Amino acid sequence: MKRTLFIAICLLLCFGADAKRRKSGPSKLTRTRAEAEMPAEAPVEPFDTIRPGSIRCSGYDKPNSSLRETFFVTNLDSLGVAGIGLEFEYYDMEGRQLHRASHELAIDVPAGETRAVSVSSWDRNNAFHYYRSEAPKRRRSSAYKVKSRVLYVVRRR
Repeated sequence: MKRTLFIAICLLLCFGADAKRRKSGPSKLTRTRAEAEMPAEAPVEPFDTIRPGSIRCSGYDKPNSSLRETFFVTNLDSLGVAGIGLEFEYYDMEGRQLHRASHELAIDVPAGETRAVSVSSWDRNNAFHYYRSEAPKRRRSSAYKVKSRVLYVVRRR
C-alpha cells in the first residue's frame, strides 16, 4: 500500500513539473543551444546485406534439459559480419517436420573467425533432445534432427 502511494505521488510530481515547463515554454537561449548542438546529418553505419555463402553454422547442441540451443557461426568472408538471419527446421528421426523457427541475430564475427551463439529453444517442455546430444537417463525424451539455413548476412563495409 505504501509502495503504491509512493509511486502515485512520484507520478503526480513528474506530471506537474512537466506541465509547468510546457506552459512557460523553452527560452530562446535553450532553443538556440539545442539547435547548435544538433549535428547537420545523423551518422549512418555502412552495412551490406549479402548472400549467405560466407557463413557456416556448425556444432549444434541442445540437451533435453536445456532452454537454449547452441551452435557456432564461422565467417568465411574477408569482411566482418554484424548480423545474420537463420532458419532452423526440426525433424523427428523418421523425417517428419516438428517445427520451423527463424532467428535474427546481431552478432559481431570478424573475418575468418568463429563465435559461439545461443538462441531460445523451440522445445519449451524439455521433451526433446538433439540426436547427437546425450539422452537423459531418468526421463523420457524424443530425439530430433535439425537443418539450418542462413537466410541473409549483414556485414560491415
